[in-house]
Amino acid sequence: MARNGVLTARQFHARKAGAVDEWQRGDTLPRREERTMLHYALVFLVIAIIAALFGFTGIAGTAAGIAKILFVIFLILAVIAFFRRTS
Repeated sequence: MARNGVLTARQFHARKAGAVDEWQRGDTLPRREERTMLHYALVFLVIAIIAALFGFTGIAGTAAGIAKILFVIFLILAVIAFFRRTS
């Protein structure tokens, strides 16, 4: 199984040869782009929390706003990916 969206040499060659693996069967984690978007949303959320603890309200508000936007984009991409896999 691929970790962090990176294939092992065996998985790469199996895909190249046309073998069916768990990615092609549909029992997968969200795609790499979606996981990256969620990662950045969580990073900005942590930055917002730390900034708020130190009293930097302007930075905290901005980071929280960015985190919200990225999380919404992640949700939209996740729903699109879900419906593309089921159809």
